[in-house]
Amino acid sequence: MKKNMLLLSILLILLTLFSGLVVAQEKSDFKLGVEKFEAENYQRAVDHLVEAVADRPDSMRAHYLLGLSYYKLGKYDFSQTQLEAAHEIESDNYKVLVNLGRTYYQQDKLEQAIEMANEAMKIDYGQSDAYALVGRVHNAQGKVKVAIRNFKQAVKIEADNYYYLNYLGYLYLKENEYKEAISYLEKAVEINPKAAYIYNNLGLSYENSGQLEKAKRAYESAIEINSNYTNAKVNLKRINSKE
Repeated sequence: MKKNMLLLSILLILLTLFSGLVVAQEKSDFKLGVEKFEAENYQRAVDHLVEAVADRPDSMRAHYLLGLSYYKLGKYDFSQTQLEAAHEIESDNYKVLVNLGRTYYQQDKLEQAIEMANEAMKIDYGQSDAYALVGRVHNAQGKVKVAIRNFKQAVKIEADNYYYLNYLGYLYLKENEYKEAISYLEKAVEINPKAAYIYNNLGLSYENSGQLEKAKRAYESAIEINSNYTNAKVNLKRINSKE
């Protein structure tokens, strides 16, 4: 009897140790996945996070970070699967909703993207990225004025976000409202003077408003930052042909 009790005790200890090793491995995979994600090594992040999710399928954070890693790799269908799993576990998480919406947007699932953004706004209307997502969707649908309203709200919340400022300038450029476009693009380039695409958009706005010398300098700045920027080269050639 005592021998049987001893064997049972040993068995229970071994099971406990094994369970602890599994948990430790899950934590290790998740931690390594986080480290690789933060280092922008997204494929290695995926490798670790796939293991983390397999060990802990109820971990919202593991699904979420795996979804973001797939997104960074441009694998939007895989990203959608993981972010939907994260959403199923925690349906009222603002970041999950916004990033799931972005994944839908990248796959032209525009109505689903809008739905996720609107759900995110119900949770926290004071953050900018849901408004920006709605703006991108409306622009894709050809509703430029509605897109402008949403990006203006995003800028109101986060005034120093050069991406929002550039996108808003780009939208005004599409609407041939060059003065407004220039005002936002000049702010964007002041915040981030190393983004070639902002200079190119600014150059187009200057050119279309008749400010050819400023347009030329903007295109030259874009090419100086990115010597392979074909659009800026074409635009600069066009400006030079007008002289």
